[in-house]
Amino acid sequence: MVLSSEPVYSVILSGLACFIPPYALRLTRVFGTKRVGWVIFSAFVLLGALQLVRAWHPMGLALDPSMTLDLLYMLIPVLLLIGMMHIETILKERLRIEEEEKRIRGELEQLVRERTVDLDKVNDELQREINLRKTGEQELRKSKEGYRFLFDENPLPMWILDLESLRFLAFNNAALRYYGFSRAEFKDMSPIDLCVPTEVAAYVEECARNSNAQQRRVWHHRRKDGSVADVELTVHDLVYAERPGRLVLAYDVSGWQTPMSPVGASTASAQAH
Repeated sequence: MVLSSEPVYSVILSGLACFIPPYALRLTRVFGTKRVGWVIFSAFVLLGALQLVRAWHPMGLALDPSMTLDLLYMLIPVLLLIGMMHIETILKERLRIEEEEKRIRGELEQLVRERTVDLDKVNDELQREINLRKTGEQELRKSKEGYRFLFDENPLPMWILDLESLRFLAFNNAALRYYGFSRAEFKDMSPIDLCVPTEVAAYVEECARNSNAQQRRVWHHRRKDGSVADVELTVHDLVYAERPGRLVLAYDVSGWQTPMSPVGASTASAQAH
């Protein structure tokens, strides 16, 4: 007994066609409807077309079952499965690339967050440093103002001498009152102008020598009214306004009665008694 080949083709066709719907559902579950929706639609359209072809065959296409129509019945599901497998490969690669991009994006975002945290720490440190500097500057300004007040309002004549030009870099109010000159006059003068002519050379030579410690010496100074006073100068070298200078404190030891001469005041008090 010879078995007909028609049932064999039918079984193969049915088996191949049965693979298509679950395969399409698997692609949908793995890759999502948006990615494979058109693939599923195309698969079922081809399956529907195949069923129409099979339905027309008995209706008078008059083709030999062992020829082209049977081959077409087998090729359509096979080609459809091959195409779906190719689509799966493409989607897997795309999914891998998307996962890689997601991973790289996550690492980049993490790096940015870490760098942001580091920058925040640096900014906090800079802000603290700025605050400390502002506080230090305020304290320094207050300290300078305090020292400036002590210099300006000191009851004894004081000035700062530029050791290179032998000009006044600064002087206090007591020096103006004691020597009798105005601020503008004193600013244009030099300590040499206060010395009597016989002591100018000695004073210039004294200024050329360094004074690392406080030194005292009595000089004869002229005041604006022409009077000469014995003045003990206490000097100390320093740097003022980035220039080599010498701080000088003048003390009247002549016994004159002047507002800025404590010795003179005490002598006058003694004479009154």
